[in-house]
Amino acid sequence: MAQYPLDITILYANGEVLYASYLDAVVNDVESWAAKTILNITQFGKDVFGASYTFNNDGLGTRTIPLYAAIATLSEDETVTGDWTFNGTGTLTLSQDWTAAGETCADLGTVTTADFTDIAVTTTATFAGATIADLGTVTTADINAGTWQGTIDGAWTAAGQTCADLGTVTTADINAGTVDATIGGTTPAAGTFTSITISS
Repeated sequence: MAQYPLDITILYANGEVLYASYLDAVVNDVESWAAKTILNITQFGKDVFGASYTFNNDGLGTRTIPLYAAIATLSEDETVTGDWTFNGTGTLTLSQDWTAAGETCADLGTVTTADFTDIAVTTTATFAGATIADLGTVTTADINAGTWQGTIDGAWTAAGQTCADLGTVTTADINAGTVDATIGGTTPAAGTFTSITISS
């Protein structure tokens, strides 16, 4: 709505008798300007506080939450574009599900607690210099061209796989298993045994 200047119509001249119709014209101009100004103020109030907002003409604040604080609260389904920063002394809490699908987090910073449920890592990840206290249950792991240092406490299988280099094995208990190998490596050599039992 446009702003209207106060334009008073002058129907009288110096030295003339001032009639009631002249004063009525001035009153009409002032009332018309005041009515338009009130409409502008009312429109501003509704745009800021909502369509149901009404002025009570007491000159006192009626909002329990100041506008500068409420303006930071986003309504449902609102889209935020551009950079934003949460730099408060309190805690940022998300009380419902949220998604960042299709987006990239350049730096997640320091995360003290995270509960990842049914998550998939689709790119190369590194934890160099970090310690994972408990990896939990791993159903499948492909350590490709990597190294393993640790203890395996449960049964495991490498059926159908090839170990290119088992390295140095200090202790091995092949319990009820079979060994199919050439003693002496690429150059077969005689083996030394303390005892041999031939079953057949």
